[in-house]
Amino acid sequence: MKSGNQPPKTRWYRIGLFLFLVYLFAFIDRSNIGMAAPSMTSELGLTSKEMGLLLSAFFWGYILTQMPGGWIAQRFSAKWVIITASTLFGIFSCLTGFMQSNESLVAVRFLLGLAEGAMWPSFMVLTIKWFPVNERAQISGLFLLAIPLSSVILSPLAGWMIDTWDWKMMFFLQALPPILLAVFAIFLLADDPMEDKRLSEKEREFILNNRGIKINDGPTQKQPFIKSILSSRLWVLGLIYLFWLTGLYAYGLWLPTVVKSINGGTLTTVGMLSAIPPLLGAIAMFLNSRLSDRNMTRGKYVIWPLTLGGTALLVSHFIHDPVLSYLLLCISAIGIYTPFGAWWAWCLDNIPPEHTGSHNGFINLFGNFGGVIGPPIVALASDGSNVGSGFYILGFGMLLAALLSVLLSFSTNRDSKSLEQSYMKPPSL
Repeated sequence: MKSGNQPPKTRWYRIGLFLFLVYLFAFIDRSNIGMAAPSMTSELGLTSKEMGLLLSAFFWGYILTQMPGGWIAQRFSAKWVIITASTLFGIFSCLTGFMQSNESLVAVRFLLGLAEGAMWPSFMVLTIKWFPVNERAQISGLFLLAIPLSSVILSPLAGWMIDTWDWKMMFFLQALPPILLAVFAIFLLADDPMEDKRLSEKEREFILNNRGIKINDGPTQKQPFIKSILSSRLWVLGLIYLFWLTGLYAYGLWLPTVVKSINGGTLTTVGMLSAIPPLLGAIAMFLNSRLSDRNMTRGKYVIWPLTLGGTALLVSHFIHDPVLSYLLLCISAIGIYTPFGAWWAWCLDNIPPEHTGSHNGFINLFGNFGGVIGPPIVALASDGSNVGSGFYILGFGMLLAALLSVLLSFSTNRDSKSLEQSYMKPPSL
């Protein structure tokens, strides 16, 4: 990989920050139902099992558009997939506040998932085109800081909105930013550095020389889609993400309810306390991503946090002291959120560039199926109304994800630098 003198990170990092904002509000709109859950349960008379089903409904649609959305982004335009998705999930998020029955809520959450499903694979298509190989963990980590930071912003803000107005107004107000960002994306995003007239020649040259792919470099050998989709490595990555995200989504969606059961305060107080664990996770994710890029290794930066988070979730089952229970929630958040930057850089290292969109969609499909099964599993495993008592089941899943990550690392016996070298002559995009 050519390095050269690195120019100031201006245009391409502004794109990274803009995509972070898009994903931040996307995650707020998919997760705000967790803050509304206590009020919705009371007002609409929903049982914990019905609410668990409702919390998972988003992911029924989300998993369906992963691979098709990634293929469309790769084949046509990631920019316009993101614009369309952002507009639609803003609309469906707003409609959530108008639904009065469990059936209509499930339907609109399903549609919200369909709209957002194509977004992350499109982000990955832009990542391989816009960002140098040795910055991919950090840029993926930047995008995925939206996951914990959405809770940091969402929890106190949504709690205040619900206390000030109601849960319906909260859904309406939080649906506006994604629609506005979709309008801005028309002017701010470009599918490739070659198409961006606002990019300086020095920046463009640096990106093209360091992103690990070649454009218009003559005929190259493409890996057949069927052969690559049947790769055991791809399926193991999908399984790891499944077990991990089963814990992530169930934890995130049930966290306000668990904190309320520990604290028993107003929703504003619950929101403030619910913001601290993901904030700690965001800080740990940032540091872990930088270390992964600095050392150009990925596997160990995924394994240790998964092990930590899984262990904390298991131990929490045997702890009944409120302070210690909350401390374990914080440790669990660090383990759950920390691996993301290193994880997606690891995935990109293991996927042929010509299949970035569809194969990242495949991995994300597996992982987000955890959103379908996670919330109901916690509800079923819980002791009555004490939802937190079911978190131990998530610990088993995360420890299994850590074990599979260890096996995958040992099976390759090579670090990310050698993986990068294996793609020094990839197919044209």
